Amino acid sequence: MQAMLWWVFLLPIITLLLAILLLRKAGGTAEINVIWYAFSLVFVIWWCVNAAITLSILDLSSGIPATTEPGQSPPSAPTRMLKPEPGTGLYYYIMFRGYLTDFKVESVWVAAIVIIFIAPQLLSYFLSGLSGCASTPKYVWPFEKVAIWSSIKFLAALGGLFAAEAVELSCVFYGDCNIEGFFTGMVSLLQGLTFVAVAFILAVLQVYFLVFAEKLRQAREQEPGPWPIRAHRFFTRKLLRDEGTA
Repeated sequence: MQAMLWWVFLLPIITLLLAILLLRKAGGTAEINVIWYAFSLVFVIWWCVNAAITLSILDLSSGIPATTEPGQSPPSAPTRMLKPEPGTGLYYYIMFRGYLTDFKVESVWVAAIVIIFIAPQLLSYFLSGLSGCASTPKYVWPFEKVAIWSSIKFLAALGGLFAAEAVELSCVFYGDCNIEGFFTGMVSLLQGLTFVAVAFILAVLQVYFLVFAEKLRQAREQEPGPWPIRAHRFFTRKLLRDEGTA
């Protein structure tokens, strides 16, 4: 059981390191910097906010509903799940955290890009290709890059948030550790590492897919060529014939 727990904790770290090595091998230094910047930005801001709350530098107690018992200490910063009064600091704290962790909004945004800008171009390419009149989709790659990097940055930022909360929850910085708090902090850290690892995996897939596409482009003049090239020739056979007779 203990060995399994160690593997659960080490797996995101190993995946993260392997993804970084693959990105370096493919020359993806810019991608590595972007992911770590998104992570670091949210980590620093969120840790500072939580530290200020925990050290009573920033007081959010005014946002706690009146149903809280007199003299009852408010819940720790990252675990406040009460419904705060609108316009208070606690209200904006919870609203901002909800914004950073809202998978639904991010999914809708990415799905909108795919449905509106990418899917119609691919379907048009396929349907026109049946008659040999397809033209290469011009805007698939730019919108695909917007969609995939929106997801990557969201996951990296989410990892930074959970890592920042792990530092606060684990009590290491504040010196008043207990088993429950330390365990909760480690779970939060594991979540943060997992989200960052997934962000790097998506970046690896993006970079290597572009490398694959470039190799296909260079193989266009080869005969018979890879099957994607043969399929493209079939879909554009009428256009190629017209260009050859012009």
